Amino acid sequence: MDTTGPKSFARRREEMDAMKNYTPLDDGSGPKDPYLGVMDKEYTSRRSLFGRWVTNKVLHKMFKMKKTEIVDVRKELKEEYERKKVELEANYAKKIEEFDKMVQDVFEKLISKLPTNVVREFLI
Repeated sequence: MDTTGPKSFARRREEMDAMKNYTPLDDGSGPKDPYLGVMDKEYTSRRSLFGRWVTNKVLHKMFKMKKTEIVDVRKELKEEYERKKVELEANYAKKIEEFDKMVQDVFEKLISKLPTNVVREFLI
């Protein structure tokens, strides 16, 4: 079954070759992306592979908004990371103290159950 639509394989191959060999214009008037430079010729109002109702203006607004939000998200993540790091360090120190106390209690219980002559030999 042929699922390439109205374009032939030869035309698709030409487009792929054009994308591989694409170089943006030096004056910056054309798109920098090879896909946009080759595939954007047929439908200037729509963007291929993005679904219905997606235009260049919509994508530009979306990416522009995301760039400004990325800075805010990075700051929030960094602050959260530092807060969690301090919290985890405090929890770690607390757990180490609890573990040391538990080991000391177990050791004291074991020593109290041993006969005194074994304890003397062990401590000497």
